Amino acid sequence: MSTARLHRIEDPPPDEGLQRPQPAEPAPAPVRVDDTPGNYALYFNYNPFTPQGDLMIYLTPEGIRVADTKTWQTRLVLKAKVDRLLFAGPKTRTAYYTLRDAAVDDG
Repeated sequence: MSTARLHRIEDPPPDEGLQRPQPAEPAPAPVRVDDTPGNYALYFNYNPFTPQGDLMIYLTPEGIRVADTKTWQTRLVLKAKVDRLLFAGPKTRTAYYTLRDAAVDDG
C-alpha cells in the first residue's frame, strides 16, 4: 500500500529541502563616460575592454578614445575618420577598426 500527500491548491507547497536564493547585491549604477554627441559604444557582444580590464574603447566623431575604468578619465588614442570600431583585442591592447576609403563612393 502506498501513501500519497495531498495539498489543497490554496495551501503553499511545503518548502522541505528547498534552497531559497539569497538576495543579490544591487547592480552598480550605469556610468556616462562621455556625453559628446555622436559617440558610439560597442554593443554587448563586441568586447570594448582590454585584456587587463583597465581600459574601455569607444568611437567618437574625432576618432577612437579610451576610458580608464577606475577613474573614467578619457583620452584620444587615434585621431582619424574611423568607419567602424570592431572590438578590443582579447589578448593584446589593440583596437580593431576599419577606415573608409575617401576615393570610394557609397552611392
